[in-house]
Amino acid sequence: MKKRVLSLILVVAMAVSMLMACGKDNKEDDKAASGTNTQIKVADVKPTLKLLGSSSTADLNDTIEAKVIEEATGYTVEYHGLPAENANQALMLTLANDNDYDLVTMNQNQFTTLRANGALLALNDYIDAIAPELWDCISEDAWKGVSDEEGNVYALPKLYSAETEVASFMVVRMDLCRKAGITELPTTISEFKNMLVTLKNYYGDQYIILSGPYNPAKTGNRMNIPMNISSAFGIYNDWMVDKDGKVIYMTEHENFDEMMTFMNDLYKEGIIDIDYASNSSTGVDEKLASGKAIIAMNSRETLNTTFATLEESGLTENDIEYIGALHGDDGTCTYMQTAQYGAFTGIPVKNAKNAADSIAWIAEKVKNQELIAIGEEGVHFNWVDGYPVPIQPKFTDERNKSSSLTHFADMETYQIQFSARLQKTEIMWKAYTNCTIAANENEPEIFVPAYFAYCNSETYATGNTALLKSLNDYIALLVTGQRNLDSDMKTFNADFENFGGEDMRKELQAWYDAAFK
Repeated sequence: MKKRVLSLILVVAMAVSMLMACGKDNKEDDKAASGTNTQIKVADVKPTLKLLGSSSTADLNDTIEAKVIEEATGYTVEYHGLPAENANQALMLTLANDNDYDLVTMNQNQFTTLRANGALLALNDYIDAIAPELWDCISEDAWKGVSDEEGNVYALPKLYSAETEVASFMVVRMDLCRKAGITELPTTISEFKNMLVTLKNYYGDQYIILSGPYNPAKTGNRMNIPMNISSAFGIYNDWMVDKDGKVIYMTEHENFDEMMTFMNDLYKEGIIDIDYASNSSTGVDEKLASGKAIIAMNSRETLNTTFATLEESGLTENDIEYIGALHGDDGTCTYMQTAQYGAFTGIPVKNAKNAADSIAWIAEKVKNQELIAIGEEGVHFNWVDGYPVPIQPKFTDERNKSSSLTHFADMETYQIQFSARLQKTEIMWKAYTNCTIAANENEPEIFVPAYFAYCNSETYATGNTALLKSLNDYIALLVTGQRNLDSDMKTFNADFENFGGEDMRKELQAWYDAAFK
């Protein structure tokens, strides 16, 4: 095993070395390939484009959605996937050598590495010449995050489907709440605690009153503290900005100790799941679905499956409600916008011959975005109160894979179009309506900008994963009383230093000062 790991490390190192070695030449080739806008044009005969993406269980080439894209754009595209194992190594080796891929779709770390080593083509001249309207599809900050210091853009980013979604909420068994005399949902942190205490007093140890955490690394669900609870304490992320414009870490927030004391008190009172420190998100879902938990931290990713199991026991949609972003007793409520990158599509420098047509293909997809994303009105969906409601089974049969084939979109319209996917079941749309739509319509001021969502700091991109894991471990142990705020903060602060926290802070501060001041 050690030999195999060593060989993989050597392979990656060789690939990165090859990328670095050709980086300078690539920049010259990039300039030569770009030329001036008048020299950039699509081919007289549309070429077949080849796209390399992540591994997939389904062959996208055989989908109805791929055929719709071909008809709408006039381009034939071959979709290829990286292997499920050692995908990073395969990608680095592929792009370090001559290849015939016209486009490559990457995750954050892959993009950061490839851009830093000159493996990706600068796209500015091509967008200007072929489809300048693409510049208006996403925010200036989102473009900045895929650019270098000179403003050269190296990818077309796929953004998260909704900019202001309350993606962290709690599922509530109202049938059990009503038996305990609870008929209204809490909106403040004190009301929430009173609800939990009432349930504990009524049911004792018959049920888990509050199960969690729920952090499947999705937007709004990265923490071992639910964002709809931390919202009541003015805490909205691991990295934040204080009132003076200074970048701070969650543990430095003035209300961090109060928030963790609140959670630990619930645990000591037997309200929070005894397995909080060891629970997985799947385990939390199972405890809710099996009827063991009354309230569970959750999000929409697994809601359909969980509710399907609850339905088998006789529950209906009226028996399920949702708690969104809670307020502090002083009115405090801060919830971070869910803006973030999902994936990045770039053009390999070593195969830029079809760069103009690649940009033209993306532009044609944007022009036909509604057709590709949600289909034909009256066939695949109908508009109701400003939202597209899917017509089943046509929508699922013919547009279920369209999200996987979206590489770049006009986000203002795409957020509305994507909501059709949330209406495939009543239970998921109810959660989205009660938490997200309600917040956007009734209290949009709670949303705080996602200051660092598009930060292109390499230090932050490569180091924050380890730091976040350390924070999450620390939080879980604080909740369950296995760590102490007074005596164990020094240990976490040491991790903060070891994982490059101060270096990240400097780069995040520079990003914030440039983008928001």
